[in-house]
Amino acid sequence: MADILNAVVEPMALYELADFVGTVDALVVGRKYDIVIDPRIGSGSDDETAPTVDNFDPPAGTPISRTRRLGFDVKDNGTLRLTAVLVEFDGTSLYEVAWDGMAFSPLYADSTRTTVTGGHRYELRRTGGWPVAPTVRVVAIDTAGNEAT
Repeated sequence: MADILNAVVEPMALYELADFVGTVDALVVGRKYDIVIDPRIGSGSDDETAPTVDNFDPPAGTPISRTRRLGFDVKDNGTLRLTAVLVEFDGTSLYEVAWDGMAFSPLYADSTRTTVTGGHRYELRRTGGWPVAPTVRVVAIDTAGNEAT
């Protein structure tokens, strides 16, 4: 019988570093993630609608096998500027960057990102399977600077 895990997918809080101007970077610092972005990301538009993270498959909290893909959509009513996907493992100090805004990391090379209306569909699969129950955290920011919460 396959091991059963409980998965959670949720938007994640953003931590900005003051006075930073440069490329998008995903760093693991201690037990929290810092997603570093240019603080001048906003476009000055009237868009006040944050991106959404939804359409979870399986639904959050559902028991999964170690090899089960985890799927979700990241959408916006405008244009997404940055999406980063991070994975945390329950009961461990292990954190991984699955999607860094440009590509999947080597451990998630079998994952997919496809275009859907208003954004992208992510299907995560970890090489070697999930070591323990994963929590998937998504940072999504649109061109107006709105953040998924």
